[in-house]
Amino acid sequence: MSDEISSAKNSVSHEDQLLAKVREWGGHAGNVSLQRALEWDGNLYWAIRDRLVDLGLLELGKGRGGSVSIVSQAVANETPASVGPPEQQPSLNIPEGSLYEPVAQVLRSEWARDKRFRSCIVEVTAKQGRRDTGGTWTRPDIVVAALRVFAHIPGKFFDLITFELKPLDGIDVTGVF
Repeated sequence: MSDEISSAKNSVSHEDQLLAKVREWGGHAGNVSLQRALEWDGNLYWAIRDRLVDLGLLELGKGRGGSVSIVSQAVANETPASVGPPEQQPSLNIPEGSLYEPVAQVLRSEWARDKRFRSCIVEVTAKQGRRDTGGTWTRPDIVVAALRVFAHIPGKFFDLITFELKPLDGIDVTGVF
């Protein structure tokens, strides 16, 4: 029983530390910067961060590695920089096949963690040879099978998410499906 009490006290202490650091930095901070500043390992940081999100004290944001903000503080909307019309952009000529593994790796690590999946399997399904699958849009490039549990909804939920990858100069209707 005393281990549970000390664990709960440490957890509250960690929550206070994380919230204090976010407030110190103006109410908004990146996950990677916070983890480094607090000198916590990944498991501790993500568990405390997720608990604060569940409690409604932090909200998730965007950015490389993700970010968090104090809920009570308004965050200004940022507008993305204009990149210009397509005819002014250089042609990259990247083969679609070279995108599969890098995207799958990001899905396995940062994306799955940010979506808060309990368990996740990422498979590149595009490389199946010339086997007949039934049509043009019957086999996505990457498939993610994930298990999620929600705080206020009983049960476990299974998600099947598919991705169709296209290089910048190969975007057409086949990427939409």
